Amino acid sequence: MAVRILLVDDNAKMRQAYRALIAKAPDMTVVGEVEDGDQTLEAVLRLAPNLVLMDVEMKRVGGLAATRLLAQLHPARPKVMIVSGHGDQHLVAEALREGACGYLLKTRAAPELVLAIRKVMDGGVYVNGRVVELSEIERDRVAAIE
Repeated sequence: MAVRILLVDDNAKMRQAYRALIAKAPDMTVVGEVEDGDQTLEAVLRLAPNLVLMDVEMKRVGGLAATRLLAQLHPARPKVMIVSGHGDQHLVAEALREGACGYLLKTRAAPELVLAIRKVMDGGVYVNGRVVELSEIERDRVAAIE
């Protein structure tokens, strides 16, 4: 089964770059794009992606708030992977607490994006170049990873 991906980023060039990277993977397809966190919930319900690739910082509703909303969708809940230009440990930990299953720096997206998506879809937690095994409680301690 192909991984169905929704791209959420306010930068159209970044969405285009992610789309190009994902297009190289035969087991993945981009099912839609939105430019703000406030559009994410409606797009998830309409498009039924398995994974949401989400930026942290957007104009109206940021990625952490949108991730928090998606975490409340139990049966239809897609996995969320944050892709951000910010690698602050506290931000990584907060993203995981809000329900993200991965956090990848945009500077590492080209070489690692497809690998990171596969690891997250296989049930792993991918953080800035590392696959980590974390329980829900241990996610609070993720700041020690980097």
